[in-house]
Amino acid sequence: MSINKLMVVNMKKVLGLDIGIASIGWAINEIDEDKLQTINPETGEILQGKVLGLGVRTFTQAENPKDGKSLALPRREKRSSRRRLRRRRYRLDKIRQLFISANILTKDEIDNILKPQPLTKNAWQLRAEALDRKLDKQELFRVLYHIAKLRGYKPQKGELAEDKAKEEGRVKDAIRENTKKLEQENLLTFPQLLVKNHKIDEPFRNKADSYINSIPRNLTEREASLVLEKQILLGADYITQEFINKYNEIAFSQKSAMDRKQMEKMIGKCTFEPS
Repeated sequence: MSINKLMVVNMKKVLGLDIGIASIGWAINEIDEDKLQTINPETGEILQGKVLGLGVRTFTQAENPKDGKSLALPRREKRSSRRRLRRRRYRLDKIRQLFISANILTKDEIDNILKPQPLTKNAWQLRAEALDRKLDKQELFRVLYHIAKLRGYKPQKGELAEDKAKEEGRVKDAIRENTKKLEQENLLTFPQLLVKNHKIDEPFRNKADSYINSIPRNLTEREASLVLEKQILLGADYITQEFINKYNEIAFSQKSAMDRKQMEKMIGKCTFEPS
């Protein structure tokens, strides 16, 4: 065969992976890069190229054999809890700074308010009274600080794991029930309902795996607006519109769930293949 009759074929190796939760199947094919269609779509027959190697690697499924939950779940939940607490601390610190910058309270006054004082009314009681009487500056701080700390439930967009979906369902059931009670008893805020029906030695907040005192974020936002409006009507002239706007921005802003564009920004170039 003369050299000018030799046909140069541009062969390319392609790695195929079938990745499952307990196994990874692999195959390396060598194909002619100039021929795009290598498999008959009707029969599945390989029209050109050859398999250089194939196999499968199995491994223990990464889940708890007792309940089927991911082994990474405890670590993920702790990380989520740390993130939530960190954001709450930041939010509450901003509320403190807001009262100081607005010349409503001093740092020393706020530090004194936040010290444990068992003989004073708890924040839930103050929140229930905030629409009926004028609060002093210290009481108003406690009310708005408490609202920013426990601001109610707001669902995040996106798919949830099965256990989280069940938990969210229970929260929503409790919210529907509490919203219904508010309407039936003709009350404006959840603290009014909570204090009215409170029993001695009964906790105001939810316990573990209990969601009976859950409220939606929009009700808490409405409560904050009602409290501030009422206090202005009762003579709290130090509350300005600028203060209200900044408070709402600090207390109720929430970082949204990661969307597609944000996820795409995290994708980098392959270190093995030039692109």
